[in-house]
Amino acid sequence: MSANVERFDQVTSFPQRVYLDTNYLLHLKSYPSDPARHILKSSKDFYNKLVQHDVKLITSILTIEEAFHIILYRIGIAEDMSQFTDRNGKPFESISQFRKQKPKEFKKSYKKHFSKVYSFLQFLYSLGVEISYAKAYITPGMNSISKRITQYAYGLLKRYELEAMDAFHVAVSKCMGIDHIVTNDTGFKVIDNITLYIYK
Repeated sequence: MSANVERFDQVTSFPQRVYLDTNYLLHLKSYPSDPARHILKSSKDFYNKLVQHDVKLITSILTIEEAFHIILYRIGIAEDMSQFTDRNGKPFESISQFRKQKPKEFKKSYKKHFSKVYSFLQFLYSLGVEISYAKAYITPGMNSISKRITQYAYGLLKRYELEAMDAFHVAVSKCMGIDHIVTNDTGFKVIDNITLYIYK
């Protein structure tokens, strides 16, 4: 078995609540800068449908953390890093290597791109997305909720070939009683007992 998958443009019945994945939110954020790009327009149109049907939009601190990492490190600092070379005249292999060998350049890049992180948070609030927090951060043994999330994610990782963060997104969503996930990440398709709303 696998997830029940519904394309954005084919959804006719809407649940009360959905969990918004990181890449979907980043696509929404990118829409104004490239409105003709089909995946971005489709994501925006689906957001409008969710709002029209009074669907409660929920995400988690995991999404925020993942988005911050992508915006700040994988896109921002990584782009700046490509303009420099290491002590041997070769491109840097990692951001941590760049940070150690070029600390001033790293700090400058960090400061330059941090405003994009703040901009993403403001954007998230403007969408009307509720950020749900587990009662404790996901640390085994802290309390029954965090333990359930950790165990659920571990079970997903054992059963499916998933990115660890994807497993935790599903686990957090499930432990909040949400079975509907809005994403443009096809990696979720292998998981049973969830409904995915997806671009294609």
